[in-house]
Amino acid sequence: YSLFLQFEKNQITDLSLNDNEIIKIEENSFNEMSNLRQINLTNNRLKYLSSELFNSQIETLEILEINLNRLYHVNDKLFNKLKGL
Repeated sequence: YSLFLQFEKNQITDLSLNDNEIIKIEENSFNEMSNLRQINLTNNRLKYLSSELFNSQIETLEILEINLNRLYHVNDKLFNKLKGL
């Protein structure tokens, strides 16, 4: 998270977090990234994606890559906030 402090979060459009063995993403982690177009979470160790991953709508998000994880549950409500997918 400290890496993001160096940037204006709302200027980030593409975020690649693939191949990092990420186990969990905290709720609201992407809230201030209002211009995100793409998030790549491929090939991590994620098991669950909460409906509160995005607490507000991110209308610019077009691509959410979550393949090659250990997902057993993705909350359907998560996608209600992602109108661009």
